[in-house]
Amino acid sequence: MSALDAVPADQTWTLTRDLPHGADAVFRAFIDATALAQWYGPAGWSVDPASIDLDAVPGGARSFRMTFDEDPGQTAPIHGRHAGMMQDRLLEIHEFIPDHEGQPSQHVVILRCELDPIASPDDSVTSHGAHTTRVTLTQGPLPETVHDHARAAWSSSLDRLAQYLVAEPGA
Repeated sequence: MSALDAVPADQTWTLTRDLPHGADAVFRAFIDATALAQWYGPAGWSVDPASIDLDAVPGGARSFRMTFDEDPGQTAPIHGRHAGMMQDRLLEIHEFIPDHEGQPSQHVVILRCELDPIASPDDSVTSHGAHTTRVTLTQGPLPETVHDHARAAWSSSLDRLAQYLVAEPGA
């Protein structure tokens, strides 16, 4: 059972993307600090590798700082924990919205990342294996007014993830 199950549908958004990579590589990119620093965040933002505190176990920490590339003084702290994990299948992250000082507050937003191996569209072996991975992200609770922005940011992040996976053979 997911904590998102209790969130009203109008307070969540979902994004689905098929990546021509195995679920193991996609999962690893979400939980490996070195990988995360290479792709996480929308275009124009970078993760400061020195800021990453990532304990990839259920209940483990997931904190880091993103910096806006055009204005390094503009940062976005991410404070969370891994609430649920199933190797190569599922990652549920509880993010604690930062307060006015950038510290974690009591307000939680849940990100659920489901990974489903599917046959490649042309039934051929891709350069990264025989399967494609369908990534389904669901996030909430969030006001409907921010759904499009959040979905666009994650779409950009998934574009960066796809580029990372192509550039890092064996990732």
